[in-house]
Amino acid sequence: KVGVRVASPDYQLVQTSFRTRSDTVKVRYILDSVYSCDYLNGSIRYDGCTLDGLPGNPPPPGDAENVLVNPGLDFSFNADTYGPWKYESSGWTLESYTYGERVGIGQETMHWWPCIPQVVHSGSGAMRVYAAPPVSQASFHTAIWQDAKVLPNKEYRASVWIATQDYVINGDGSRGFGDAPSDFAGIILQEYDFSGTLLNGTTKVGVPDAYHD
Repeated sequence: KVGVRVASPDYQLVQTSFRTRSDTVKVRYILDSVYSCDYLNGSIRYDGCTLDGLPGNPPPPGDAENVLVNPGLDFSFNADTYGPWKYESSGWTLESYTYGERVGIGQETMHWWPCIPQVVHSGSGAMRVYAAPPVSQASFHTAIWQDAKVLPNKEYRASVWIATQDYVINGDGSRGFGDAPSDFAGIILQEYDFSGTLLNGTTKVGVPDAYHD
């Protein structure tokens, strides 16, 4: 796992490149979030997703440069309920794997909490991942993902803009994003063949730390 370790108040670009295997027909592009805070203490935002060919390796005629559907995450969506749950919207699958806790994934511009500013990197929206207080579990796990058709034996680049914030500044013992060793926000890539068999292990690139307001 590699990523950005320097704290920043802005969105950070997380990216990696890889070559598909000879029998790969699709890649599962996953925005994976593991965190230990509620939305009053920390948050994760995703914007501007990319899965495309590297410069100098253009797609075949007629193929899109970015093979992801709705890569800007601008669509209207808001799930805020007790997990686990799974929804599909605008080409993406959105899941909470956490049992018994109220976990949310929602459009950044739909949230109205006055203590947390709305922050979008590009376009008209972004996706925010959070847990609602009070929380009782040590960590929460969510994913936003889609399967994209790709070509075998081709170089691809995967990227996303991520903003992770830690609002904990009062020393009350609460935890924001990045305060737990397991906290992670980033991309997981999985390759599949025609039969749907997973071909490789897990490729991860992400942000293991947060900006402290």
